[in-house]
Amino acid sequence: RFSTPVDSLTRTQQAIPGDGRFSAYRTTGLDYFSARGYLSFALLPEINLRFGHDRHFVGSGYRSMILSDQSNASLFLQINTKIWKFEYTNLFKELIVQYPSIADNLLERKYLSFHRLGLKLGNKWEVGFFESVVSGGENRGFDLQYLNPIIFYRAVESQIGSPDNVLLGFDFRGIIKRNFLVYGQLVLDEFNFAGLKNRNGDWRNKIAGQLGIKWIDLAGLEGLDMRLEWNEARPYTYSHFSQYANYSHYNQSLAHPLGANFREFLLNFKYRPNYKWQFNWNTQWAVYGVDENGENYGGNLFLNYNTRVQDIGNVIGQGNKIQQFQSQLWVSYMLKHELWIDAFINYHSKDSENSSLGQSQMQFGLGLRLNADRLERLF
Repeated sequence: RFSTPVDSLTRTQQAIPGDGRFSAYRTTGLDYFSARGYLSFALLPEINLRFGHDRHFVGSGYRSMILSDQSNASLFLQINTKIWKFEYTNLFKELIVQYPSIADNLLERKYLSFHRLGLKLGNKWEVGFFESVVSGGENRGFDLQYLNPIIFYRAVESQIGSPDNVLLGFDFRGIIKRNFLVYGQLVLDEFNFAGLKNRNGDWRNKIAGQLGIKWIDLAGLEGLDMRLEWNEARPYTYSHFSQYANYSHYNQSLAHPLGANFREFLLNFKYRPNYKWQFNWNTQWAVYGVDENGENYGGNLFLNYNTRVQDIGNVIGQGNKIQQFQSQLWVSYMLKHELWIDAFINYHSKDSENSSLGQSQMQFGLGLRLNADRLERLF
């Protein structure tokens, strides 16, 4: 039984956040599987191959605007190649096309092809450049040309005349002095240079970004870490005119859980005075826009972007603007090796000019977990 916001999100998107299919349990409960696993092979000292069913996360932040683990796991093949200061990743995933409701029938597939080249600059800095493509279609399988490990996907898409959705961009991370980690990401779904220059809110400037800093051993206190992070995605980012090409899997975004048309700030404190105790405090401030009167304002990446409300004048938060605040405090104690008892307090609120969209809730919880990650669900 989830909190009201998470339960509402689950029933709206017809999928468990971070997982997938579910069934009803009694009147207010939900029942679902969460299973992940893969095999890893060292083909050569420089080349590793992984195959299985899992989630993936790219970047150094709490969120990822490139590829996040906040959606369901999926079948994948991953090849990592490390030579000198270079690390090259090829990832191929089978995804589920969006669906209106879960039923006992075979869900349609689409595919993600992803590659990233990382370069270490000395011992403290790393930059990475990535490209990804979501492809598929009715009665169309995986396009074998995307198996090419080095070609640009945009070139393949152009040559075969496909309507696939290509994203590209870069990420970076670096250590400043000894205790500070800075990181960031930039994602280009589509852009128009003239629109950027004129700052006219052209819908084609579908851009997402991230900047963050992590302070290790805050104020000299060993075991206390702080993270401050900003995330943003312009309207219509990650969307497409085809349901087989939007940046989603199992009715969930492959990047940020808010989709697009949002701006978010995160503050996180993590304290571990010894190996048995853990304290976590997560806070989120977010502004985002949701659709109103059946019109597409760019936050819902599942909608056809050809149904957009306007070509220019698009700004973050357009539509029904919602201001969201969440704060979570977790206290964990390890009873035995990897046997944890968790206690938490979660406050969640939404404010909007549309009173029907506003809500607030305080939740308390106590749990036990064995050799498993804690489910924070900061959505």
